[in-house]
Amino acid sequence: MIATVNGREMSVSPALENLEELLLYMMETQKDEEIVEVRVNGERFSEAYEHQARSVMLKEISSIEIITEKRGVLAAEFLKDISSYIEMLKKGFFESAILLRDFEKEHQGYKLLAQSLDMLKAFLEHLNNVLPYLKGGEKIKMEKNYKKFLKTFAPLTEEIILSQEVADSMLLADLIEYEFIPLLDKWKEAI
Repeated sequence: MIATVNGREMSVSPALENLEELLLYMMETQKDEEIVEVRVNGERFSEAYEHQARSVMLKEISSIEIITEKRGVLAAEFLKDISSYIEMLKKGFFESAILLRDFEKEHQGYKLLAQSLDMLKAFLEHLNNVLPYLKGGEKIKMEKNYKKFLKTFAPLTEEIILSQEVADSMLLADLIEYEFIPLLDKWKEAI
């Protein structure tokens, strides 16, 4: 089988049986690059569930195209968009605070809060993955501000958890709106 990687054809080892094995092989051999897109038989492939690529047998594929990007380039692109990511986070948290204050919509507020926290977690994980690829002053500034954010956020999470344990949705909404969102604003300005 032949795969196209960044527009160049590459033969695929017959030892590789499924798409996941091929993608893992690519990640091992292209250490400074990240896979950003995969097309199988002309269709964009994105896993609907973890390890779905294992079920895609290479012998059943007629064409595969893989596009990679240097991690440093991805890190720079992420930095350009970081303010908009923080704004999206703020919007989700603000909307959850509004819903938490409405007794009839409180359940929706908790659901949106959980989704917003998941987004925050993914954002922080991505930022953690990006940090090693930043250079010079950008790296130092981002690491400093990231650590400062986490240091301030840690005690706030304890208060948020406590408000959930005592089922005080009003306190939770206040913590989100008057403490957490301003913290995100400060972080955004510092970055």
